[in-house]
Amino acid sequence: MKKKLLLAVLLCFAVLAAPCAQADTPDVDVALKVDYFHFTDSQIKTLNADDGVYIGVEAYKRLFCPNLYLGLAAGWAGTSGSVSGVVSGFGFEPAFLSANSSIDYVPIEFNLKYVIPISPCFNFAFGGGPSINYFSISSDTVTNAGSVHLSDSDWVWGGQFFAELNYNISNWVVGIDLKYQLTEDLHLFGVDTQAGADNFRAGGRVGFKF
Repeated sequence: MKKKLLLAVLLCFAVLAAPCAQADTPDVDVALKVDYFHFTDSQIKTLNADDGVYIGVEAYKRLFCPNLYLGLAAGWAGTSGSVSGVVSGFGFEPAFLSANSSIDYVPIEFNLKYVIPISPCFNFAFGGGPSINYFSISSDTVTNAGSVHLSDSDWVWGGQFFAELNYNISNWVVGIDLKYQLTEDLHLFGVDTQAGADNFRAGGRVGFKF
């Protein structure tokens, strides 16, 4: 199922290259983003470390038609949480524990974006593309077998869809955006976890266009 969804992202990336409409749009769009960040996989939710903040930058360059842009986006998301009780996840057998976990996540995305002018001040944009993503988890746990510090990381391929609404003020742009990203399953602590770093983001962007 997940591979089919990732394929759908790539197809969206290809389809976006087809349409072309005329509008007064900038050549380059560079923005800083701050988003609410949420991992959607149930195994991460078990650790109570699924919510955090994403901070990133993105830059888009107009292609062969005025409304179509190719861009690179990268950033960092951090989540953390504490849990106690009988917990299972990431391939481990259920055990009684208390755990303080933190996750660092770094998505590097290549996106196509199509911009639809609504008025001289507002535009709507949507897009998608592939990504390569770094996932790192660190956890201090106490189990019935003693205390232990666990940490591991993995790189996974992914893909994302997004939409945004922007307000233009001279050469500046302020906007809001939504994004959903899918990834491959993570391989952590020597285990194929059957858990991905799928995530949802919602927040704002402030940028400059020229």
